[in-house]
Amino acid sequence: MQIFPKKPQMEKLKADLAGLQKRAGELATKRAAAQADLNRAMAAREKHHSEGDLDDDKVGIRLQAAMDSATSSLAGFNEAIRMQAGLVAEAKAKVEAERRAAAQRLAGAELSGQLDVVEQIFPRWLALTREFTGLLERLPQWESAQLAGFIRDKVSEAEAEGLVVFPDLRRMAIAIGEGRAAIPPRVIPVSEQPRLALVEAPPIRSVFAVKAMRYDGCRVILGANRVVDLPLALAERALKIGAAIEAGDPRRRALELRSQSMTLPDPANCIALDDSPLDEPKSMQRKDVYRGPITSSHFEPVDRGPPITGTMPVPPAAVGQRTMPTDEE
Repeated sequence: MQIFPKKPQMEKLKADLAGLQKRAGELATKRAAAQADLNRAMAAREKHHSEGDLDDDKVGIRLQAAMDSATSSLAGFNEAIRMQAGLVAEAKAKVEAERRAAAQRLAGAELSGQLDVVEQIFPRWLALTREFTGLLERLPQWESAQLAGFIRDKVSEAEAEGLVVFPDLRRMAIAIGEGRAAIPPRVIPVSEQPRLALVEAPPIRSVFAVKAMRYDGCRVILGANRVVDLPLALAERALKIGAAIEAGDPRRRALELRSQSMTLPDPANCIALDDSPLDEPKSMQRKDVYRGPITSSHFEPVDRGPPITGTMPVPPAAVGQRTMPTDEE
């Protein structure tokens, strides 16, 4: 009978770490006191050197002894603190290693428990499914017999796969518990996975833009002479102010023949449908963003000297090869 129960390994390691950290704090306090003693000893010696009787050897020896003692004491505490820091780091590493080992053992035990349940249910599932296929085969219909054959084949495949998969999973659980294999990610069942919420898109209206438009600052820029899709309120305003016409307007055919630029227009030249300020978002603050039309295409000519003339040797025509007739011929 065990009178004094043994502490878990993690608790023991944490207790050891707490004791080492407490000792490190005490050493830091003692070092601060030793540093203060050294500062006072240095100040006293400097004062003696600057104001005291330099011929008084007893005072000089006493001050120097106090200085040496304080220096030695501070050096001792520095060394002790350095060694204590190493012990604390080693204890932290042991705690972290034990935490990982505990996580490994827990994951291995969890996988082993799941596998126990599966191995108990699997034979019953096989028997129940085979009984079900037998009932299907007795039904007076060709399709039911085909369904029974399909299920029977899959059951046989599942039974064969179980002979391979279950022992592999058992070995994996042991390896995980012993830390020889990584903990697999948690598998979230489909029933527990979050479902995407369908958000209904706002209603839009197609109009034909006759002028360049924008809204939401510079985030949405629309060129002219093309069909654009706008929210209902913005489409109504574009039609009202003459920036767009109905998509079925007879004028659209003539306007579509005009040039349609492949680049976005300058936001400063666009009509703001929502009266939003011309604030460029950070995503558009790039050097390669089109800033406006090129106002001049004049290039400065460069003098490269007189023209250079020369001749190029041409290999003689082979026998039977036709040559291009010249103008003189």
